[in-house]
Amino acid sequence: MSVPRAAILPLVPDPGPAPPPDQPGPFRFADGAALDARLRAAGFRDIVRTDLRLPVMLGPDPNSAARVACELGPPSHLLREADPDLRARALATVATALRPYAAADGVRLEAACWLVAAG
Repeated sequence: MSVPRAAILPLVPDPGPAPPPDQPGPFRFADGAALDARLRAAGFRDIVRTDLRLPVMLGPDPNSAARVACELGPPSHLLREADPDLRARALATVATALRPYAAADGVRLEAACWLVAAG
């Protein structure tokens, strides 16, 4: 899901440093070792973590997918306070970046997540 963010970054003011990895957000548990440590600290044992890479449908076409990515996806915070002109340029830029991922059945990007079991 990094394609929309990479397309937007050159258009927006410097977003500043990334939030610390322990802050709430969609990437809170991206570091598998940190996730395991947190689960152990909570008393869980026998932790099994599986890395999943799954296709995520963003929309039926690049323009619709760009709207989803820019309004609901992780990069939406980059455009939260953008003026209408910047927002329109960002949507067009993201739609262009998503065109290579378009197929007859829609626009899909690969998403990474953990499947975790612990007892």
